[in-house]
Amino acid sequence: MTAINLFLRLLFAHVVMDFTLQSKCLVSKKTKGGKNEIIFYNVLHSLFHAIAAYIIIGEWKNWQIPLTLFISHFIIDFGYKREKEDIKAFVIDQILHLSVIIGIVCVFVFKENSINDLPLILQNNTIWKVLIAYLLVTKPSSILIQKFIERWNPERLVNDNIIQENTPEKDKGLEKAGEWIGYLERILIVTFIFINQWSAIGFLLAAKSIFRYGNLKENKEIRMTEYVLIGTLFSFTLAIAIGLLFSI
Repeated sequence: MTAINLFLRLLFAHVVMDFTLQSKCLVSKKTKGGKNEIIFYNVLHSLFHAIAAYIIIGEWKNWQIPLTLFISHFIIDFGYKREKEDIKAFVIDQILHLSVIIGIVCVFVFKENSINDLPLILQNNTIWKVLIAYLLVTKPSSILIQKFIERWNPERLVNDNIIQENTPEKDKGLEKAGEWIGYLERILIVTFIFINQWSAIGFLLAAKSIFRYGNLKENKEIRMTEYVLIGTLFSFTLAIAIGLLFSI
């Protein structure tokens, strides 16, 4: 197994366990409640993360890797004190996790590689890159975008849906519709980059602008217009950056 292949597998395991399969309920239990409860759920999450990584990398003799991930993940999630869950805390948290992964890879390349029992197709770096890219543009990107634009949010956040106070029911959006629209648009952008269809990204942005125009025109609030524009452009920028990074 090469260093880049190990890195991609560990990164895939991290994204799946820290975002895709980690529910909001678990995140809440890891940070709120009694100390024993917080420790328990952090240990549980770190253990599942280590087990998933151990299975995905397929280096059965290298038990030091999952052990390192378990300990480091617990220390970072439990020991790293966050004054508030803003974008700065989020980015620092992910940098710490990424640094551990890079450290593991650097140590591993100096050791004699054991026999990898996974199918040869899973040792193809391109497959891991594509999987990671599509995972990153869903929940991780959604969280990052939300934390990035929340400082400009002109409305009140209720039950994870941005709505105006006293807004009539008929004027409210579908539950989680905005989140899924974001997922789909970023998935399409990454797909267009992978198949080298850059013009399609322009059509996608134009189409979204047309659909958004009516709502923004009726809203008649420059703050809301700018808020939506920032979110849209940041979403597109993030998707394009991820697509370019993992198409190399």
